[in-house]
This record gives sequence, structure tokens and C-alpha cells, in this order.
Amino acid sequence: MEVSYSRHWKKRNTIEVGHRGAGNSFTKFAAARENTIYSLNTAAKNGADYVEFDVQLTKDKVAIIYHDFHVLVSVAKRHPQGVPEVLHPADMHSEKHIDYHEIPVKDLKLSQLKLLM
Repeated sequence: MEVSYSRHWKKRNTIEVGHRGAGNSFTKFAAARENTIYSLNTAAKNGADYVEFDVQLTKDKVAIIYHDFHVLVSVAKRHPQGVPEVLHPADMHSEKHIDYHEIPVKDLKLSQLKLLM
């Protein structure tokens, strides 16, 4: 093997990088939600040499830690005649009664994003 990892790369110490801190947003029982201050601090406490996180700029040029380029805003649908539907409590959050609007982070000011939390 003329070309191999051991031949062309110097031996180096392993660097531990906390991807979006130490969180996981897709696990029901996550210890920390990713891209949060708590997640970044948890990564540091657990020995991470570095943390990696995602930064977006708002409309008013404020840097925020946020992974996606868009936010998804849910809005309850109105009845066509303006009369609210009587819904069974189990159906309140079903897909057929909610419209989703995808809004670019760059089009929202920080104050508007805070209203969505």
C-alpha cells in the first residue's frame, strides 16, 4: 500500500467536537436540545475541545444560533364562512386543521422571532 492514511498523515491527538453542542433535538429523551446554551455548556463539561453550532442573521443583522434557514409557523385554519368549527379535542392539532407557513429567518427581526418562542 503505497498510499495509505498512516503513511501520509501525521499522528495527531483526537479532537472532540460537540456537534451543535451536546444536544439532540430528534430524540424524545434527549439530555439537552441542540443549539442551546445548555447544550454548549454540557459539551464543554463533558470534555469537548470545541463546539460547532449554526449561525443565521436576522433581518436586523443580529447573529442567532439556529440550524435552519427557515422557521415553520403553524396557524389554525378558519372556517370558510367565518364560523369556527367545533372540533373534538383529539382533532385540535391534526394536520387538516393547521396551515404551516415557512418564513426565512433573514426576513424576520429578532423581536419577531422572540414572539414565536
